[in-house]
Amino acid sequence: MGFLITFRSVTHAQNGGRVLSENGILSHLVRPAAVLARGSCGYALRINAVGAQKAVFLLRRKNVPFAGTFYELPGGEIKEADL
Repeated sequence: MGFLITFRSVTHAQNGGRVLSENGILSHLVRPAAVLARGSCGYALRINAVGAQKAVFLLRRKNVPFAGTFYELPGGEIKEADL
């Protein structure tokens, strides 16, 4: 199971990826489906779901704005996560 953290800009996503990398969390920058971007031009970081809570904590602590959090379930289904 994967985890997506969405951002409204590529700059915020890149900053988020840097924060996560500096703290030992591997992430990959992706373009999410338009529904996840909530109608705007959006980007996401895909990470292992095991590190999801730590990742969200780090982004908040470093004031990196993100738009949403989502779990990627087996079979491709995506559910919003409330972290």
